Amino acid sequence: MSRVVLANPLSPPWREGDLPSGWRAAALLACALAGLAASLAPMLPLLVILGPIVVVAALRAPETVFVLFLTAGVYKQDPRLAVLLPVDVTVLMGGWLALALVLRGVRRGLHVPPAAWLLLPLVAAVLFGLARGPVPYGAEKAVRFCTLTLLAIVASLALLRDRAAQRKFFLALAVVAVLLGIYAAQSPDATTEGRLTLQGSSPISLGRLAAVALAFGWLQYHFQRRAFERVAALGVLALSSYCVLASGSRGPVLSFLASMMLVAIVSFRRHGKSPVSLRVVLVVGVFAAVIVAVGLIPAMPLQRFQLLVSENKGTSIFLRGVLFATAWKLMLTHPLGLGIGGFSKYAVLDLRYPHNLFLEVGSELGWLPLAALVVLVIWSLRCVVQALQAEYSWTAQFMAIVVLTALLNSMVTGDLNDNRILFACLLLPFLFRRTQAQAVDASVPPARAAAPPGAA
Repeated sequence: MSRVVLANPLSPPWREGDLPSGWRAAALLACALAGLAASLAPMLPLLVILGPIVVVAALRAPETVFVLFLTAGVYKQDPRLAVLLPVDVTVLMGGWLALALVLRGVRRGLHVPPAAWLLLPLVAAVLFGLARGPVPYGAEKAVRFCTLTLLAIVASLALLRDRAAQRKFFLALAVVAVLLGIYAAQSPDATTEGRLTLQGSSPISLGRLAAVALAFGWLQYHFQRRAFERVAALGVLALSSYCVLASGSRGPVLSFLASMMLVAIVSFRRHGKSPVSLRVVLVVGVFAAVIVAVGLIPAMPLQRFQLLVSENKGTSIFLRGVLFATAWKLMLTHPLGLGIGGFSKYAVLDLRYPHNLFLEVGSELGWLPLAALVVLVIWSLRCVVQALQAEYSWTAQFMAIVVLTALLNSMVTGDLNDNRILFACLLLPFLFRRTQAQAVDASVPPARAAAPPGAA
């Protein structure tokens, strides 16, 4: 493991004894922000109220800020946010996360596992494609990747270095998923084509988060022993089952089931037990059956799931087959890629990307970035298996499920930046394995000193 430690530009002056250059830069930044605040004079009362909250959260809960950034695409469509905030919510959350990195992450250093360098061909290909003058969609995709998506990657390396931070991140991700599920469930009229969504956002995004909440509730019910915690886990299971079914998102459901089975197989072979117990399966099955039986799910989502077992798979699956075939042919005929966003020139019914991360990278950015990405994914999956074998805990299982579901979802939906959670979590198994190794080293007593020559 390589390690890059960056000096903290914001080391407190009362510890250093004088005003370092970092504080002078911070003072200039404060002046610039003051000028920005002056230009937003009507919002000054809101800024005065939220400013301290933002700074304290960036200092004390950077993992929660990280989660709010990763999930911004789910709740950013709320019209009330458009009234309160003058900028895009994802960009705003990115600025908040950047502040958290400056105040908290950089101080602790940046741990860069060797596997992270496999992302360099991907970044270089995006920048090269941007220099080639891509289509407008490609330029927007490149800018968002080089800013927001790279920010997510750096944040995972800077903030999730130790087990305590990783647990906080997992808990924050689960809590935000549950809260957004509650928000969506209490406003069922906000639907898209009969599918449950959150104020008009993508039903697939809601389905992904609901699958995360389902995994958390499942694992908590399996691992916890106290009655109150199990009752709370049952509530999470009921809510997330409703949200994932009502969203009509087949990809998140299938990804969750496949991930749970893979985790169960690895855990059972190593530890002789797995989270997929008959009791939890029956609980989730009863919840799903009751939700469907009492008519809580509209007809459209149920029809989408029924298509999975019918001969006619539906338009959505047919179009994905066409997109996959088109991207495959383009990838074979363009080894250097079409350039970032180049697939949109061959769009099928205004679908501007292949809905498969690997085919998108191969067809637009070329074979070399695709090969590097495949090696990184295989390496990351190897670390996931090793982490599951090293310990039987809800944190290891939840980490594995989050990574696996994000990876499987990236193969059927979303473009390069829609899979920001995958890029943020792709290096997480390496950091998790590092914390496991540190825990083992700390538990091993130091070797007994050798006796001096001639001692009895």
